[in-house]
Amino acid sequence: MDRVEPADYQRTVAAAAIMPLDEWSTVRVTGADRQEFLNKFCTNDLKPLAAGQGIETLLTDVKGKIVAGTIAIVAEDAIILLTVPGQAAALIAHLDRYCIREDVQFVDATTESAWHAVVGERAAAVIAAAAGVSVDQLPAGSWNHCATAMDGAAVRVVHAPVLGNPAWLVESAIGAGAAVTPALIAAGAETAPPALFHTLRVEAGWPLFGADYAQDNLPQEVGRNAELISFRKGCYLGQETVARIDALGHVNRQLVSVRCADANATLATGDDVTAGEQVVGQITSACFSPRDNAPLALAMIRRGSNTPGTQLTFGGSTVEVVAPPAPA
Repeated sequence: MDRVEPADYQRTVAAAAIMPLDEWSTVRVTGADRQEFLNKFCTNDLKPLAAGQGIETLLTDVKGKIVAGTIAIVAEDAIILLTVPGQAAALIAHLDRYCIREDVQFVDATTESAWHAVVGERAAAVIAAAAGVSVDQLPAGSWNHCATAMDGAAVRVVHAPVLGNPAWLVESAIGAGAAVTPALIAAGAETAPPALFHTLRVEAGWPLFGADYAQDNLPQEVGRNAELISFRKGCYLGQETVARIDALGHVNRQLVSVRCADANATLATGDDVTAGEQVVGQITSACFSPRDNAPLALAMIRRGSNTPGTQLTFGGSTVEVVAPPAPA
């Protein structure tokens, strides 16, 4: 279970923490048909998005199972798909399989792009100062983004409403990190370890593909229907399954947040959560939350045991299903 010292947590969250997203997969999709084509494979609706906007979405296979979880960033000349490390090749193979006559090209840009998360109450002011712009010139709204520069290096700043605090992602060319990171630090950011990013996302209830859900999961099991699924868009691969589950009204398991009453307990990924003598789920990501002063985790829990307020057991400790906070 990752642990961040409370003093370090409070200091960085009250200011601005900069954390590298090392080797996150970046796929650039170009071609005249890129937006219409991608929309046929996403649970969310890319069709109405204009350049400068973005959306979080899942990609599904013909059976409605999840192929990837990604942030789709619509730029003037491309759509950028950002996801967790090690996923670019599989994502490109999945999409390319269905590309027949469409004008669409896929490029694995993982080794070309560097991503950093900047999080905290002063994050907007720090980014604006580093870029030499006013705060109101930064993007507002979920996954909206803009192009600017830091110390002469071109960057893209993306509003990221998934870490429970004001947060932005900053993209730069892989070699420009030598300019971007010092510019952010000079403007007031502090470097922070990967454990802080992990802690913030668990506190915010933001699950990641490969850690909290995978290819054997259905979209509604991720527990973020409002953020990830459009039930009004046109046809896409796997939509029939997603629509059938929506009509049924539930899935048999779902990701939820659980908080432990024992501050000294250690929640561990893969461990069982029980209701009485029955195993009802497993922990997928865990941390000690300085915000709650308690162990906190994401867990895949069976229906009937996954509503907020439900008391469950982990080892000899009690855990409670809690609702994650609203996006910042």
